[in-house]
Amino acid sequence: MVIAQQFIAGNPKEKTEVPEGRLKREAMAVICKAVEHGSDEYNDTVALRDEILRKPLGLKFEQSELDAEKDSHHLACYENGQLLACLVLIPKDGGKVKMRQLAVTEHRQRKGIGSTLVVFSETYAKDLDFKEIILDARKTAIPFYERLGYKTQGEPFIQVTIPHMFMSKGLPKDGAQTGKDR
Repeated sequence: MVIAQQFIAGNPKEKTEVPEGRLKREAMAVICKAVEHGSDEYNDTVALRDEILRKPLGLKFEQSELDAEKDSHHLACYENGQLLACLVLIPKDGGKVKMRQLAVTEHRQRKGIGSTLVVFSETYAKDLDFKEIILDARKTAIPFYERLGYKTQGEPFIQVTIPHMFMSKGLPKDGAQTGKDR
């Protein structure tokens, strides 16, 4: 199983798999890894999600919401020890995992970090034998996910006061077709 991956800044295709304890400390190298619920790193991801996703909508996390994330997978990208991006994967029935709350620091948005983390999350999910990633994308984020091979399904809906669309992407075994190839 991939514990962490090191990416060359903003290029999710150039990566090196490394054991977490042996991550290289090269300039401009982005490290993506899982973080443990309740850890200091987890608390940092909650703060980033709150700042980028919740505060602009006038929302804040309730402790019960955070407690419910205990069985989820928390993934994050770092550069030189600084948190750049995070997301949550929630296991669902039928080989599916739900991606939630992708957040990227303001100064690194639109620079490939979000894409890097999504690609890492796909590898991570495949390593855990998930077959499909599902998500509720904000309307403004749909083109981002489409570029990564996610497909829209159904009709738009309102969630946390803003328009969303259900999206999904199959996680084929290596060498099989991806969502973009279908």
